Amino acid sequence: MPSSIISNDGGLIEYQSLYVLAYNKNVIKDASTVPADWQALADPKWKGQVSVDPRGFPFNVLAVSLGEAATLDYVKKLSSDVKPDLVKGSTAGLTKLSAGAESLRPAALEDVKTQLAKGAPLGYVVPEPALIQDTLWYLTSNAPDKNAALLFAIWFTSADGGQAFTAKQDNRTNQLPSEASGKTIVTYTTPAQAALVAKVTPEIVTALGGGS
Repeated sequence: MPSSIISNDGGLIEYQSLYVLAYNKNVIKDASTVPADWQALADPKWKGQVSVDPRGFPFNVLAVSLGEAATLDYVKKLSSDVKPDLVKGSTAGLTKLSAGAESLRPAALEDVKTQLAKGAPLGYVVPEPALIQDTLWYLTSNAPDKNAALLFAIWFTSADGGQAFTAKQDNRTNQLPSEASGKTIVTYTTPAQAALVAKVTPEIVTALGGGS
């Protein structure tokens, strides 16, 4: 297996999600006015124009860069100054965005591309830093047929196997999206980073006023 898709703990990367700021092109005519970094999203000028997922992402990934305290301060400012609409689920959030109910929404790039393929009036920018979340596959210790499971996992995560299928189906691949090129990459790959993300996520949920 290529080393690029093997995580530090031995899992195989199924796909890499890059979080972007999606915007409604009918509402925001000039893409240069879209926040170029995550901090700018908390500017009060965006009050009532933003929706976010109440489950805490992608701000939990941002904590790897900012730290727990600074991330919570940022989310509290976003919540109080921007008062984002809490819309659970990427499809639901992007559907409302496409309808013009909001102007901006953090979303995974592959989900935005799926909506674009359906003709949604959306654009997107990659704010600094580029926030990446990996989805991983693991082999369970009690798998009834470990060899078959391992072979399937290898096929599914290979460029000419499952990756070709998922790339066509829903724009998901285990390669870093080209849109992240030149950006500062923030993700979590170590146990300490994963523990931080796990700890800060429910705190972000509370700060946003969302549910689990």
